Amino acid sequence: MRPLLTAFRRGRGRLARLAGRPRVHFVYSQRYQIELPGAIYDPQRGERILAFLDSAGLLDRAEVHAAAPAAFRHLRRIHTDPYLDSLSRPETLVRIVGLRLSEALLDRVLDAQRTMVGGTLAATRLALDSHGIAVHLGGGLHHAFADRGERFCCYNDVAAAIAELRSRGVGSRILVVDLDLH
Repeated sequence: MRPLLTAFRRGRGRLARLAGRPRVHFVYSQRYQIELPGAIYDPQRGERILAFLDSAGLLDRAEVHAAAPAAFRHLRRIHTDPYLDSLSRPETLVRIVGLRLSEALLDRVLDAQRTMVGGTLAATRLALDSHGIAVHLGGGLHHAFADRGERFCCYNDVAAAIAELRSRGVGSRILVVDLDLH
């Protein structure tokens, strides 16, 4: 009888911990996966993180949300119109990305980064709406300024999220955690 009681107590403790575990939302898109020649980053990192969490039993697929491209109104809040217009010129993107790429690949880079901005906005909304934790497995494009991009960052997703929070009336301090996983 004693081993059964001990097992019951352990199981009850595990259930209590699971019930009290905060819900964590993850935002990701396969659009982030771009192979760039000479780039030092893992385009599969989001997939690898989700696979690891899933294999460890730490991921509820219902808590994984797809990112969609940010609306241009979000980009216009933080970037100047002349800068956004300049992104249609290959020379602007070569300066930002640091590589001479085909037009199709440059379009994919812009689409991926616009989707990353959308992912950061989605994670922000999920965290606010759930009063919980949301993790965006992309983004971190904080090297872009209002009138120019730098170091591979065409858009600034962090600034877009903060601008969105401010437009919703959030006046409190905002914590940004950038793990810089290249």
